[in-house]
Amino acid sequence: MIGAEITIAGPRPLRGTLRVPGDKGISHRALLSAALASGRSTIRGLADGDDVQHTRAALEQLAVRVKDSEPSTAMVLGTGAAGLREPDAVIDCGNSGTTMRMLAGVLAGRPFLSVLSGDSSLQGRPMGRVARPLRALGARVDGRADGELAPLVIRGGGLTARRIELDVVSAQVKTAVILAGLQAQGATEVVEPAPSRDHTERMLEALRAPVTHVDDRTTRVETGAPTPFELDEYAVPELEQSTEADARADAKYQEALRNNQRGDNYTILTIAFASVLFFTAMATRMRRRRTQWVLLTIAAVGFVATSAFLASFPKLV
Repeated sequence: MIGAEITIAGPRPLRGTLRVPGDKGISHRALLSAALASGRSTIRGLADGDDVQHTRAALEQLAVRVKDSEPSTAMVLGTGAAGLREPDAVIDCGNSGTTMRMLAGVLAGRPFLSVLSGDSSLQGRPMGRVARPLRALGARVDGRADGELAPLVIRGGGLTARRIELDVVSAQVKTAVILAGLQAQGATEVVEPAPSRDHTERMLEALRAPVTHVDDRTTRVETGAPTPFELDEYAVPELEQSTEADARADAKYQEALRNNQRGDNYTILTIAFASVLFFTAMATRMRRRRTQWVLLTIAAVGFVATSAFLASFPKLV
């Protein structure tokens, strides 16, 4: 839950550090964007789930070099869309519909044959929604049930820009058409039935790709330059947000420790004052004068020490 704080109260403070992983959908988009760029791209805060790993492996099959530089950080050595090469085997998308749909948009613009497949679950999911708009741009896309189901067979290249009106509200399908539109001749307009997540458009605009928001439902994509993505380094937003959350959690933890210590101090103070009263009361019940003075002395010393301890407490505002 981004932008929200949860305070947990109890007798013992919360200890430890929780780091939120990078966003999966944005991690897919960052990898694909970096693969289409010319040059080195560094992506920090990359999600490490199975779906994102399948996107990474698919790009490596297309001759994109991806290296781990440190945990949750990948360095992508892209050579532009023209540097992608025909895979020598079927690309396994695992259980990731995001990988299959978005990658189909990239491959629609490349003049070679690609086959996208996955596990039994993925092979039962609808793919016609992405096959139809890519066919409209000029790519040859086929699959089971006339392209409605995977495996998908794509022979791309020679795309011609046009206005594409999507028949479903899907950020993944929109992304596929945008990535294909960057490789088409002319200006492509993608129109949605209703607004969907705009992560792809925001990322590409930030990376100076020729992508423009026309309105809430329409995105305009022009033919990309040889290096459409200037991506020296990209941090998945959730990494920065999780770092800020870590800092807030640390501050809350330190505050909880102070409050816990303050509570302990007042407990000790209560016991000390009770002890003073106890020794004073006991002194009044003693018949021997010497015993009375001993108990009163202990009570007096305890009172002075407890008062000094109380004076050291921070003032309550």
